[in-house]
Amino acid sequence: MSTSPVKVLFVNHTSCVGGAEHSLVELIHGIDRSRFTPAAVVPGPGELADALQGADVEVRFAAVSMIKRPSGPLDMVSTLRRVKRVIPELQSCIEQSGAAIVHANSTTAQIYAGPAAARARISSVWHCRDLVDIGVAGYWLARKRPHVICVSRAVARKLPRPIRERSSVHVILNGISTQRFETCGRREAVRAELGLGTGDQVVTMIAPLVPWKAHMRFLEMAAQVADAVPDTQFLVVGDDRFGHHPAYDGELRETVRGMSIADKVHFTGHRDDVAAILEASDIFVHPARREPFGRVVVEAMAMALPVVAVDDAGPSEIVRHDEDGLLTDGSEAGLSAAVIRLLQDPETAARLGTAARDRARADFDVRRTVDEVQQIYESLAGARN
Repeated sequence: MSTSPVKVLFVNHTSCVGGAEHSLVELIHGIDRSRFTPAAVVPGPGELADALQGADVEVRFAAVSMIKRPSGPLDMVSTLRRVKRVIPELQSCIEQSGAAIVHANSTTAQIYAGPAAARARISSVWHCRDLVDIGVAGYWLARKRPHVICVSRAVARKLPRPIRERSSVHVILNGISTQRFETCGRREAVRAELGLGTGDQVVTMIAPLVPWKAHMRFLEMAAQVADAVPDTQFLVVGDDRFGHHPAYDGELRETVRGMSIADKVHFTGHRDDVAAILEASDIFVHPARREPFGRVVVEAMAMALPVVAVDDAGPSEIVRHDEDGLLTDGSEAGLSAAVIRLLQDPETAARLGTAARDRARADFDVRRTVDEVQQIYESLAGARN
């Protein structure tokens, strides 16, 4: 490996900040700058560019953007033409930056970055964070033989066979900056701000407002819990950051208005103070099935909250049932039974919360993630030298 730092160019397909972008920024903060110099390409100015520049990262702009599943052959041709127009632009960014490795932060980013890196004759790393069927795009991605980082074993199993056969696949579970999720002393202030009583028990869901996160299931669960434990309040935290489902927020609120729990459900919108929201909560629920990983599950665990999640995909690799959380079948009845158990058995809730915090600190600190990613960089840099 060269004695001078190796330049790694990160590519992200959006300028907004969601869970994948939080993970990217934390990874970059942890990189050993004596060994690797990070740079980045994003679609344009915005929240992500500001965060990266605040981390002393050189940021370039290129027209990488969201790719929706084509609705038919003509749409597919149009999408391919758009991608092919952007690849030379991204190749230019790579060559101007002097990067030796390109790291795509999503599957969409890899569709652009893989061919651009191949044209620039450098290695590419694809951070696969999705549990989606990528169809014929799998053959496109496999041709470039990337090193693939999957955020869970479930994601690795979902990779198309051509990618698994032609690429180097690594499972590196996401980590978080656990120091950010310590008691911050704002529990009562946040509860007062949200109109929560001092004696209320608070059950919280934090997720983007998109249907597959299963907010409707959370609301149905909330109705069952409120019948059994009337002093329970419910927080729905998040918004539609990427504008994919503009009507969904209104649909959820309309649903609540027609339920008996209308005065118990609080929609907070997006919150930057996630740690404070978690501190103000008593139980965290993650009702989504087919969750690729579940970063927010780890964040809740780090705040010593007992977690109720679905025994599937990412969360099943994070939570150990009845050791540091509860896993359910994902039905409204299953979720509500688990939550009611915790509300009515504070000793079990406290035991699980303490074990969850210890698990998050021991196994999901971002420094472990950074170390494992840097090992891949070193192998790629060593192969070039």
